[in-house]
Amino acid sequence: MCLFAVICLWGAHRAGLLQQGSNHSLPANRPSAAASPVVAESAPAATTPAVEPPKAADGFPLSASSLNDGDPSTFIALRYDKTRVLFRLGDEGDFGLEDPEQEKTFHPLPPQVAEYGGAPPFELEPAVFESVKQHYEVAHVGDQWQLEVSAGARVPVVIQKPIEMSWGCANNSFTAGFIAEVAPEFQAAFTASSQKYFLVHKSPPAAGSQPIMKPMRVAELTDWKPAPELLSQIEQTITTTIKDKIANDRGHRQDEVGGWKQFIAKTAEGDGKLTYEKQAFQLSPDGIPRVFVRARWMVDKDRALLMSFWLRVSTTIIVESGDAAGIQALWMEHGPAKEDDLTLSQLPTVLNAFDRPDGYGDVLIYSPGYEGYSIALYHYGDAGFSETGIAMGDGC
Repeated sequence: MCLFAVICLWGAHRAGLLQQGSNHSLPANRPSAAASPVVAESAPAATTPAVEPPKAADGFPLSASSLNDGDPSTFIALRYDKTRVLFRLGDEGDFGLEDPEQEKTFHPLPPQVAEYGGAPPFELEPAVFESVKQHYEVAHVGDQWQLEVSAGARVPVVIQKPIEMSWGCANNSFTAGFIAEVAPEFQAAFTASSQKYFLVHKSPPAAGSQPIMKPMRVAELTDWKPAPELLSQIEQTITTTIKDKIANDRGHRQDEVGGWKQFIAKTAEGDGKLTYEKQAFQLSPDGIPRVFVRARWMVDKDRALLMSFWLRVSTTIIVESGDAAGIQALWMEHGPAKEDDLTLSQLPTVLNAFDRPDGYGDVLIYSPGYEGYSIALYHYGDAGFSETGIAMGDGC
């Protein structure tokens, strides 16, 4: 009977911990945490044990990472079509034409299926390519590179053709890149994958091909849903974090022309509405979920504070500090009939996660900007998030 009771309690706890839920909208009068805590204690029943992440996607080999984040031959790749990716070579690939009239000879190619990543590619005439080929020396047609599809999933790709993309705001400004094709034996799995943003690097063919001999500790936890008690604590922490931001920035906001003073006053009185989304990841050997939150605090449908930040969700909920890895706050108001300006899409989003040899993970984050964007890779370690230097972006 004792054994039966233990099994029942374990089953109930596990079922509560792993429920799914990501989009939420709450009124302001929902109970919130005490003012200004960075750490909010969760209920004892809502403790979060280590979560075993899922295996790599079906059809991909599960292999250990060998990538050094400082490798200069690592680039962000975008899904081009069902079996191919494209990538730009970074700043060293930027170029202008000696004769700007040569641009008229560029052959437009179909655009990439990835939503983010800039202008569609062009193919160059052989004579034009000869004049700029020094910007393409990092790779050559027929080379085999390695594509990181997701955490634990790495497959070979073959460089297929050089391309160029328009870059920046100036005329005669281009950047070099390549289209690469997934090896035939993995094309069916790649076609079935929903991932659109990857890393590609110039590793030796054997690098990263060794099978994993221990459980992989990095993955997006797509099926993670906290128990009700823990979800309540998460929502309290989100609300408190936003209200702290409003209170701390109130000085210069109150001086601005417009209705921010009223926005701040109404928030202090308990008015407003919270809407948020969350993505959970396992990024460290401790097995504790790290949750990326995108939240909006709106008053009267015309002004909002949009915030994105990371939470470490265990027996306590900790707001990760720092300015990197998609942490952002936007004070926004919309023009006439433009409430769309206040959507969560204005905030950064996590595009993919990858494992690393140290047992920690990297996250690839897209950040929209005014007339531009950036996609950057961040490493999570003992001290939290740090920049890797692997990034791409465009804008004026």
